[in-house]
Amino acid sequence: MAGKGETWTTIESDPGVFTELIQQIGVKGVQVEELYSLDPEALQAVKPVYGLIFLFKWRHEKDERPVDTSEDASKVFFANQVINNACATQAILSVLLNCPQLDLGQELTNFREFTADFPPELKGAREGC
Repeated sequence: MAGKGETWTTIESDPGVFTELIQQIGVKGVQVEELYSLDPEALQAVKPVYGLIFLFKWRHEKDERPVDTSEDASKVFFANQVINNACATQAILSVLLNCPQLDLGQELTNFREFTADFPPELKGAREGC
């Protein structure tokens, strides 16, 4: 079990690796594709699109933006990242857990249901278990 501040092994930012991870946790009918453009033709070529994961260098800055606490916001799965090197896994889970039409498999469905009422910090901590 990884706790706050602990580190996971970094996974390669590769669509095949991401797809394999998704299949290993039991999700059916989902594949990761690499995009080099966000123009409508590029997105059309890989439909259906359930989400986008952007890779960029993280900078430690205080975020002053207000947090949406509306009822609609509470329907979005969001977990704080509390485990080092888990950003790819975190991004994949965020996309998958916000697509109710996907067949997530038993383990991920149980996780979503179990953490539904948790605050983001606790959801992030549960991802490491």
